[in-house]
Amino acid sequence: MSVPTTSSDRPPEDGRLRPAVARDARGAFSNAGRRFRGLASGLASAVVLAALLWPGDGLPEIDAPGLDKLAHAALFALWSLALGFDFRVFRARPALLVATAAAFGLIGEGLQTLAVARSFDLADLAADALGGALAAIALAVVRARGNRSGSGGADSGEVSSNG
Repeated sequence: MSVPTTSSDRPPEDGRLRPAVARDARGAFSNAGRRFRGLASGLASAVVLAALLWPGDGLPEIDAPGLDKLAHAALFALWSLALGFDFRVFRARPALLVATAAAFGLIGEGLQTLAVARSFDLADLAADALGGALAAIALAVVRARGNRSGSGGADSGEVSSNG
């Protein structure tokens, strides 16, 4: 039984070979990254949870007002950027990072009630959401710059011509 060929199965008229999907360097990077999708956010999640659940009596005593909140915002900003790196939906809609960071922060703060010498703190939750917002702003700026430069960006849906 023979399978009918389509125009995409036949070599091009000029005889040059082309990849099945035309890609530029960004497309090649995002396709290669599929194998490791979730790795950055998985590692970042483990770091954030370890920091949130570390026994409170094992933490160093530092007399710097607001340092705890700054640490929460920084941890969640980096975690949110990892999500943006791993998952296209967050690059396409960075505002989702704020809700996701707040939800993960709520889970983390809830789990802290089970940890030694740790407690639930609404101010920590606000700092977690702020970290997500900072990451969302950073991703939105990067996306806007990519659109202004005319490059289309890795997630624009544009395909370059390899001819």
